[in-house]
Amino acid sequence: MSNNKMTTCKTCGKEMAKSAKVCPSCGAKNKKPFFTKPWFIVIVALIIIGAIASGGKSKSGNTTAVADKTNSNNSEVKDTTAESTTIAIEYVDYTVDDLMAQLEENALKASNDHKGENVRITGKLGVIDSSGKYITLYPNTDFAITGIQCYIKNDDTKSKVAELSKDSLVTLTGKITDVGEVLGYSLNIDNIE
Repeated sequence: MSNNKMTTCKTCGKEMAKSAKVCPSCGAKNKKPFFTKPWFIVIVALIIIGAIASGGKSKSGNTTAVADKTNSNNSEVKDTTAESTTIAIEYVDYTVDDLMAQLEENALKASNDHKGENVRITGKLGVIDSSGKYITLYPNTDFAITGIQCYIKNDDTKSKVAELSKDSLVTLTGKITDVGEVLGYSLNIDNIE
């Protein structure tokens, strides 16, 4: 038998086959740890989903008008002599907890309500991509596995992200581009406040 098929008995310390039900030396049972069993993994996943869903369900209805340069997010090279137009955009205030609770409650409704919406969102900074392409905001819980993936679209935003720290509370404005029950929300960042 090869080494990857062998284990040691937890009772007597002698070597035995992983597939053996009992130790041939001492007769002790060879049980797999309970945390490797599928039922345990399912229970942990349900607890995590429940924690995310119960993380605050109040929706803030505050809106704020902010001037946005329409040229700032375009990757195309434009004539610098042309005047840039300014459009007032209204942002709806949310927390990541609000949006994730709505997604957990009804993904289709969350997609219909928020896809294409301009938002001001506050959440806990989780992932900061090393290449500067995105950051991820999570609900204010310790067990969050999905959140809002926020894409960085310009160098100004990238320099602000370089100054942030993981687990800090971040407020940013942007437009929700996609909503999914597995991957959460996607957002293009307009500004980090």
